[in-house]
Amino acid sequence: MPRKVFISYRREDSAGYAGRLHDRLLQEFGDTVVFIDVDSIPLGIDFVKRLTMEVANCNALLAMIGPRWINARDKKKKRRLDNPRDPVRIEISAALQRDIPVIPILLEGTEVPDKDLLPRNLKPLAVRNGLNVDHASFHADLGRLVRELRGLDAEDRAKPAPTISEYYVSCDWTEERQAEINWLISREEENGKVFFRAEDANRIGNNLAIFMDRIVKGTVNGRVCIVLSQQYLKSPYCMNELSTLWRNARGKPELYFDKIRMFVLPIVKLATSSARIKYFNYWRTRLDELEVVVGAHGQSMLSEKDYIEFSLASQLVSEIPEILAFVQDVLHPRSFADYVNHMFD
Repeated sequence: MPRKVFISYRREDSAGYAGRLHDRLLQEFGDTVVFIDVDSIPLGIDFVKRLTMEVANCNALLAMIGPRWINARDKKKKRRLDNPRDPVRIEISAALQRDIPVIPILLEGTEVPDKDLLPRNLKPLAVRNGLNVDHASFHADLGRLVRELRGLDAEDRAKPAPTISEYYVSCDWTEERQAEINWLISREEENGKVFFRAEDANRIGNNLAIFMDRIVKGTVNGRVCIVLSQQYLKSPYCMNELSTLWRNARGKPELYFDKIRMFVLPIVKLATSSARIKYFNYWRTRLDELEVVVGAHGQSMLSEKDYIEFSLASQLVSEIPEILAFVQDVLHPRSFADYVNHMFD
């Protein structure tokens, strides 16, 4: 049975066929195996990053291509495929980039698009072997597809571990290093590497937890890259990520320590317990301040950011000594240039 199958389609082109295909695959494999478009993504989540991560978890993507797929237009009459944020383009390009099998499902006589009609990152789709599906032979056609999918898991297990190509970057994005880090990410993305950045406070901790779970399951050979600054150690969002990393790594140090790339800015002193105590005192003081507000007025007086900080501070006052000791155990390059080399070695 396949690990996970991703169904990619356009509503205006193949919604009916996609629904029938989805129902058939649910019968064959169950609802934990099949992912179908943005309707499977919770509200408020960055769909681009979530789609990319869902595709990375799959060992097959089914690209449903009907007669209107190639020239589908948006409200401004522009071709959807020419938009880099087009969900279908994101889904298929993510699979092609990772060499995940992409199976064109060719509806009612549609042919695989010529490469000259495809954007640059979709051109490999033009040479993928597809499956013709027609209304009259639908059940027979899908029977062949199911047999192919059942054979994918054994092939997937036989493949060597993927080359490291996915990186989760955790840093305080207001830092002076931000421009340098963004430039580095842009350069490496052009070389085919994939980066996830923790910039959205509304998804506190979720992306890193998902990314690390994929490392454990072996669905990605990824790395977590951290740039530790004084602002980082006082940010609730950043410290939530560091806490998430620590909780995961302490249970499987032999697995995670090789996946962590950490750079501690020279101004941050953590080598001794007396140096680390100031960060404990910061979170202890912050918790005391928020407890005064909650005690006097209740939690309803806290902003969303304050509430997150209050919950995190309650946890950090007991964890931060161990977290910072863990930071000291991770290899630290002496310069940022050395760190960049360490990220991609």
